[in-house]
Amino acid sequence: MLEEVARYFPYGSFRPFQDRFALKVYGAAAAGKDAVLEGVNGLGKTAAILAALLPTAKKKKLSIIYTSRTHRQCDRVVEELEKIAEKAPVTGLSFRGRREMCANKFVLRNSEDTRTAMELCSHLVKARRCYFYESMVGNTTALRSGQRLLRGLSSGVCTSTSIKERCRELDLCPYEVAKRLLSNVDVVALSYYYVIDKDVRASFFRHYQKGLRRSILVFDESHNLPEACKEVASESLTLNSVMLAEIEAHQRKQRKPQTICARIAEVLQEIAQHTSEEEALVKPKEFVSMLKKRIGTQELATVAQRLADAGEKNVVERLAEGKSPRSNLRRVGAFLKSWLETSNKGTFAHVMSFRDRENRKNPALEIISLDPRETAREVLSSAYATVSTSGTLEPLDSFREIMGLPEDAVTESFPAPYAPGQILCVAVSGTTTKLGARTPEMYEKTARRVAAAAMSAPENVGVFAASYDVLEGLREAGLEDLVSKPVFWERSGSTSGENDELVYQFKQQAGKGGGILAAVAGGRSSEGADFPGKEMTASIVVGVPYPRPTATVRAEVEYMERAYPGRGKLYGYTLPAIRKASQSAGRAVRSITDRSAVVFLDSRFASQYCRRYLPRWIRDNLAVMPDDDALLARRMRSFFATNSDK
Repeated sequence: MLEEVARYFPYGSFRPFQDRFALKVYGAAAAGKDAVLEGVNGLGKTAAILAALLPTAKKKKLSIIYTSRTHRQCDRVVEELEKIAEKAPVTGLSFRGRREMCANKFVLRNSEDTRTAMELCSHLVKARRCYFYESMVGNTTALRSGQRLLRGLSSGVCTSTSIKERCRELDLCPYEVAKRLLSNVDVVALSYYYVIDKDVRASFFRHYQKGLRRSILVFDESHNLPEACKEVASESLTLNSVMLAEIEAHQRKQRKPQTICARIAEVLQEIAQHTSEEEALVKPKEFVSMLKKRIGTQELATVAQRLADAGEKNVVERLAEGKSPRSNLRRVGAFLKSWLETSNKGTFAHVMSFRDRENRKNPALEIISLDPRETAREVLSSAYATVSTSGTLEPLDSFREIMGLPEDAVTESFPAPYAPGQILCVAVSGTTTKLGARTPEMYEKTARRVAAAAMSAPENVGVFAASYDVLEGLREAGLEDLVSKPVFWERSGSTSGENDELVYQFKQQAGKGGGILAAVAGGRSSEGADFPGKEMTASIVVGVPYPRPTATVRAEVEYMERAYPGRGKLYGYTLPAIRKASQSAGRAVRSITDRSAVVFLDSRFASQYCRRYLPRWIRDNLAVMPDDDALLARRMRSFFATNSDK
């Protein structure tokens, strides 16, 4: 068994526990089973998984669909595959959707999301108005170039970026080229939304001919998978969208849809006026009853279809006019259909919320999925075998249950490969972010402790707070005045681009004395971003990031209690919070050579209850320290003096 894995393993030797991890993956795949495996950063999971799956994939003529949360993680899979290709014959690519791959400026200029890009692309292809696609099917010279390119790419390993660059040189459609490669390679790396979103999956598998039954599925960073599955099955509709739909119908002289939208807006506003909280559960049948009375019909399904059809007509007309195929009318119709379909399903909660919580403006109706099994069932049951892995999955049986994986799934948590003394993990007593304890005095004490830890670490430091409220509390307590390092504050509501720039500026402080990234656990900077070496020498987790007790959270806990008696609070409240904290803690530990400190500033992390749900690499090394700033500072300075090569 080890010889078969070693044939595809791209390095001269295995890291500690990496061979055990690979053999566990190999055994599960060879038996056609599901595996849930926890392994920390630095274990070398990607190379181990690929080397362990390729023997079975080759022998049984299967493909490997390797899914990750971000495009960067997908490209990382290809980087490892390129190393394997130097040793053994393997092929693969990273795949992105139309919007990321498209070369047509009209599509890029007019599409704000994946669905819009898909519709624009489809329209231009049908109308034979896309030069890049036509080059693939019409022009003989270009067609021959495309065929040569496909033969070359299908015999090697390539990223979506490299495909796009090669196609740009030949004026070919990058998406069409990537699509035609899918069924001819051993490994496809892509976002897991291509697998779990039923609409995207249907489109993807039209091009991927092997289908799920002839594929081994890998879910990397799978601690995100339950929330992602619920997210793709959830929907929302704001008052602004309804009002825009009304305007759209008026402009297109669609009087009946215009009137219907006006009535929906009235009902939505009426519910909002009687909602005193920032979120409140709505009885779905009451909304239906109010709407029927206001519109004057008992056939809401017919009404929903009428709106969807009118919106679809507008999309076609806008495309013919050379405009973006956006239709709020279609969106309202689709949402109303979903509301009716989910009204009798206990796996959904129906909620009234406000997009502008502070000013109680732009109310929204939401359909919230409560059970990831609803989304994942078809995918997990159809695949030949699956591997779910992350550094934060414990307790493994909870993940298996929540995702609906069978009881005979292979599960194991692997020790960290770090050398003794390489990672410092401490939980410090004396501070907390409990709601009742968030006084000015507590924030001042916490800010002093953050400063003591941050100034005792060399170079860059990450501070990950339980919420934006806690982050603001640290700012108001004068954290910036307590440190000499520049502080980079993550902002609520910032765009992806703004956050990328913030992280870039923070990283530039590495090697210059260091800076402090003040972010939120569970935010963009606490997951998916890498900070190797001096880019982050310490992670400071401030508070347990329990969610606010909103109507949605209460509904999730109550549903989990019905589905898993006695474990509702654990599954719906505690474990998601501990995983957010653990992911934040791991930002400073990105490779086997990193020497880092992890500091938990909340007394609850020292309790047996929280501690037992922390990942193994933290739990096995966690020391509890007393309520003493000076002692913490000395402990950290001593650690970094001993490990001064980071």
